[in-house]
Amino acid sequence: MRLNKLVKYLLENIDEAAFDLSLDNLVAHRDALFDAYRHCVYRGKCSKSSGPIVVVETEDGKYQLIDGYHRLIEHLLDHGGASPLRAIIGGEGSGEYAIARGGERWEGDASKRYGNLEDFQYKSTLNGHAKKRKMQKSLKNVK
Repeated sequence: MRLNKLVKYLLENIDEAAFDLSLDNLVAHRDALFDAYRHCVYRGKCSKSSGPIVVVETEDGKYQLIDGYHRLIEHLLDHGGASPLRAIIGGEGSGEYAIARGGERWEGDASKRYGNLEDFQYKSTLNGHAKKRKMQKSLKNVK
């Protein structure tokens, strides 16, 4: 019973712990992000959860994405790179997670239309995916 109360408390208060995170300060594992992109746009398997992404702070002051890859893809396609994401700090410290480095590291870029998804895909293709998502969302609202 105590666990249920804790979970309920955390869910009710998660927004208090969340903060706005600029894409310029976000890094992620390139392969995991590309997999989430492919799942979302080609298989239609986007995020099943909502809420903030989960990050840990890295040695260079950036924030490494540890949970919420599909939510990030949805956010970038729906709102673009200039729009900050809601994030919470997770874990006991970055030492528990494999921090992306070198060629395995993707870095967000708030100045780019899709936050640097352009690193994976042509901008025209991203525009098409964003339009398709917008149309699908509007059809769901009609039902």
